[in-house]
Amino acid sequence: SEFMISYPSRKANPDKMQGTYYIIEKPMGQSSTFLLDSSQEKPLYFQKLRANRPMMDFSTLVAALQIPEIYPEHPAKVDLVQTHVSAILLTGEHAYKVKKPVDFGFLDFSTLEKRKFFCQQEVVLNRRLCPEIYLGVVEIRLHQGRVSLGEGPGAIVEYAVLMKQLPQDCMMERWLSRGDIPPALLQKIAAKLAHFHAQAETNSEIA
Repeated sequence: SEFMISYPSRKANPDKMQGTYYIIEKPMGQSSTFLLDSSQEKPLYFQKLRANRPMMDFSTLVAALQIPEIYPEHPAKVDLVQTHVSAILLTGEHAYKVKKPVDFGFLDFSTLEKRKFFCQQEVVLNRRLCPEIYLGVVEIRLHQGRVSLGEGPGAIVEYAVLMKQLPQDCMMERWLSRGDIPPALLQKIAAKLAHFHAQAETNSEIA
C-alpha cells in the first residue's frame, strides 16, 4: 500500500447529494468513492513516501497534468496527446512533453535521471532548427499531495520539455490530408534541411 490518488469522479450521483464525488484508487486495483462538500478544500493527490522519495506511476501523473489549475498560464482546458514514448499536454499556449518510463532498447527512459537528460538533449538538439519553439525543461514537483510545475517547494517527480504550442491546422499531416501544400513551402523546407545537414557535426563515428 504505497500510495493513493483522488480525482473527480465521472460517475453519476445516484443520491442527488450536493458536492463533488472523488474516487480513491489504492494498490491492487481497489477503489472507493467519497463525497466532499463544496466548502471543503479539494484534495487532488495523496501519496505516501518510500525511502523519502515520492513514488508516482505514469497514469497518475498524466491525470494530475490534465488539471488546468496547476499551469501558470491558467488554461480553460488541457488536451492530452499520447505517442508510444511520450504524453503531450496542450494548454493552448504551451505544450508540455513528458517522456514515458519505458525501455525499448533503442531508447531508455526507465529512470528519472535518464528522462531529465533526454529532455535536456531534446531541447538542445531541436533548438538548432526551431529555437523559438523549444523553450526549456520544466520540473514537475509533488508537495503536500499536490502536483505543481516549475520552481518551488516539493520533490521533483518528473520533467517535461516546454514548447510553444503550434496551431493544429498548420501541422504537416493536416496539409497532406487536404492536399494543399504550396510547392514554395516544400522548397523552403528542403533548403532549410539541406543547410542544416551541411552544417551538422561529423566525425568517424557519425555516419
